[in-house]
Amino acid sequence: MPWYTLTDAVNKPGFSTVPSRSIRFGYDQICRYIADQITQRLKDQKRPMLLALDGYLGARTSALAHGIAGDLKQRHLNVKLVDINTLFKSRSALENYFRPYLTDDPSFGRVCKAGLKTLMDEKKLADFRHNIRKLRRSDHLSQRPEIVICYGAGAAISLLRPLCDFIYYVDLSREALIRRLEKKEVVAPGSSGPGDVYWKRLYYVYYPMFNRHKKSVFKHMDGYIDDNDEETPKLLTNRMYDDIVSELVTRPLRFKRIFMPGPWGGLKFRKHFNLPQLSNCAWNIEVSGGDSSLVVDIGNKNTVEIPLQNLVMQYPEQVVGPYCHRKYPDLFPIQVGIDDGYFPNPVSHERRAMPVHLHPDNRYTKTRFGEPLGRYEVYYIVEAYNGANTMHGFYEDADMDEFRKKVVDSEQSGEPFDWSNYIKCWPSKAGELYLIPAGTAHGTGGNQMVLEMDTCPSIAGTEYSFFLYDYQRPTWDDRKKSFSGKRTKLQIQHGINQCRFNRREKWVAKNIRPRAKIYDKGDGWSKERFDSYGPMPYHIERLNFDRKIEDDTKGRFFHFLCLTRGEKVLIRSKQDPEKAIELNYIQTTVIPACFGDYECINLGSTSCTLTRQRWKRG
Repeated sequence: MPWYTLTDAVNKPGFSTVPSRSIRFGYDQICRYIADQITQRLKDQKRPMLLALDGYLGARTSALAHGIAGDLKQRHLNVKLVDINTLFKSRSALENYFRPYLTDDPSFGRVCKAGLKTLMDEKKLADFRHNIRKLRRSDHLSQRPEIVICYGAGAAISLLRPLCDFIYYVDLSREALIRRLEKKEVVAPGSSGPGDVYWKRLYYVYYPMFNRHKKSVFKHMDGYIDDNDEETPKLLTNRMYDDIVSELVTRPLRFKRIFMPGPWGGLKFRKHFNLPQLSNCAWNIEVSGGDSSLVVDIGNKNTVEIPLQNLVMQYPEQVVGPYCHRKYPDLFPIQVGIDDGYFPNPVSHERRAMPVHLHPDNRYTKTRFGEPLGRYEVYYIVEAYNGANTMHGFYEDADMDEFRKKVVDSEQSGEPFDWSNYIKCWPSKAGELYLIPAGTAHGTGGNQMVLEMDTCPSIAGTEYSFFLYDYQRPTWDDRKKSFSGKRTKLQIQHGINQCRFNRREKWVAKNIRPRAKIYDKGDGWSKERFDSYGPMPYHIERLNFDRKIEDDTKGRFFHFLCLTRGEKVLIRSKQDPEKAIELNYIQTTVIPACFGDYECINLGSTSCTLTRQRWKRG
């Protein structure tokens, strides 16, 4: 799936520029800096050294390791390179290990809760540790002590960490990893070279393992290397990296926007965000714990890119608050996107609409997939055009047995059926809200812009949508720029298992088509809250104001804000006004739980509405 990204805001920490001694740009500077650190330590201690050059899956640790080794050899030092992949289990042993997590489900697996060291060969690991200890005993008086560089994901694993003299972590965003996977540049654990990585292994084993491993390494690293730029990686000292991250979590956050084409979606974003290569937008991600990253200004027109997951790992209570951290450790429990549904000319429902689909509840995701949270969603209609509609529940008199049979028969035969006899399409208006608790058949029918706010069940960012019907249409081929791909994979059995077939139009109208009610107001401003439905873990609220409105996070998760009406607003801390961010129309921000009292100031000529998602508890 192609990704198109946009950085329409850069995060600025509380200092104007990073000291030059705290950052290095490019391979040459980074290699020279690390070689200098090792050389100085050798002068002081005159003994063998172990450098761990660890990193995330897809990070280019090999190139950096060989560059550092080359620099050290030019200084007439003895260097030995060890690829951590040589310490992993055999290919057949790894395949056996992965099998329970990959399962025979064609669409999903089961989350692996084990650590990265479970993929390593115990004997090989023990031998390596023994050799390092032996080297130190035998070579401590040598005139040219040996330097061992262990590189690759897992190089600073807990069993090796006490032996390391230096630890550097090489990180990259999900976007950069996906691009390297597409180019077959990623070396999987235990592999001898780059190649394909099976998607289910990636989401259910590697992502969980590498996130946990990264978190453990952060406490011990000497430096952090941003490897997202293909030409110019950047090294930050550990102190500077932590200064940046600890400051970011006290400020409103903005993320790189992600856009993806597909068989539905519209054409407004292409023009609005000046992305001519985006032929249509089926998916947009505003914020996702697994996918999002922050671009951070470090002064002198330089930036670094840091995954959102890092902030959640290192400062969870500041970001999501104590309640969410205790209940869902290391999980950023929401995912937000804006669905583009604009077309200048009329198109068919089958072109503009999502598949008929639904999402699982808490129990289903825990028992089937090993995830901590179900998926509970809302659609907030930002703009509605001619023919705007939303699929939401079933007709009162629809025959559900017949619907189930037609869904199964259509998938087997490849023939479409008249879905509209069963699924209720509601005409949409701007400002309306559709609650979509787990099990509710739904989907945007198109011709509208939808702010979609969900719970996110997965640290890996796995999309738990169960597609029941997709009109037998071909998918989008972005290379050909045409609808000529294979049909969308459906998850009919999961969908039938979780579908609440009793959610018909009268029940839907009464329970999950809420209205907003004012709960606080003043001169030129009001605060509204939509009625909720029991299982939904968050409220949707609106802040309406002509000039200014104030609020307080109270240390709680979650304040996600999107400017859904108006031109431009300034959001800033009342205690520290320099901690601020500006939002243009349909731009978004995350306000960390620790932010406290803040004010929103209208910078435009028309009144504003900020639509927000706020957790019910905590």
